[in-house]
Amino acid sequence: WMPSDPLARYLQKQIAAGSMDRKQIEAIDARAKAEMAEAVRAALDRPFPAPGEAYKHVWTDKRVPP
Repeated sequence: WMPSDPLARYLQKQIAAGSMDRKQIEAIDARAKAEMAEAVRAALDRPFPAPGEAYKHVWTDKRVPP
């Protein structure tokens, strides 16, 4: 699937056009991975919500009993 990966194809086009180089792409990738790791850590550090909170702030077109 990698040859048809839209992100990989986009990045290759950016490199070919001279808009970005591999070092810039690697820096963006490292920053994104660090942000995701921090988001995962923050989520895992939080306590689980109370069961009654499960349906708050969730959109539905049907009434769900609390």
